[in-house]
Amino acid sequence: MMPPLTCPDCHADLRGQPIPPERHALYGKTHFSRALGRYDLRRDMVVEWSCPDCGARWDATKPANG
Repeated sequence: MMPPLTCPDCHADLRGQPIPPERHALYGKTHFSRALGRYDLRRDMVVEWSCPDCGARWDATKPANG
């Protein structure tokens, strides 16, 4: 799952720095993300996102808001 565009708790914008246009195809997005992901090596996936502004955490296996 991709990280959300806004924090579900504080509604902070989680879009990071712009990705250079020549790299858009590589990343499939126009901006990096500020959301922090917790990766589970056993499951080989991100299992939780967190907001760098308020510290809220949410399940990464459920659909995001953006």
